[in-house]
Amino acid sequence: MIQSLLGRVAGIKATVLVYAAAIALGGIIVLGIFQTGRRYEAAKCEAAALRAEIAVVRQDLNIAEQAAASAQRDAEALEQMHQSNQEQIRDLQTEIDKAPADARCRLSGDGVRRMLHLKR
Repeated sequence: MIQSLLGRVAGIKATVLVYAAAIALGGIIVLGIFQTGRRYEAAKCEAAALRAEIAVVRQDLNIAEQAAASAQRDAEALEQMHQSNQEQIRDLQTEIDKAPADARCRLSGDGVRRMLHLKR
């Protein structure tokens, strides 16, 4: 009878060990799935943050390109204004050179107005 009882206890221990091993293995699998999910979600968050950063950089690039185009247009307008002023100055110099040396004012009233309206 003791032999039978010891046999049963050994069988119960073996069954408990099998169940404990199965539970431990299940826990490890569940933990692995949980960690995989966390890594996946973290990667999704990082990807979203990178996409947002790329969008901001693209906007900054677009703004910089627009500013460069505007600066180019301003530079061209200034160059045209400079050329126009230089032409008017040459015309005024020609008028001064043609005036008699003993004249009180070598520029006519129209010439003075043109000189005063040179663009700055």
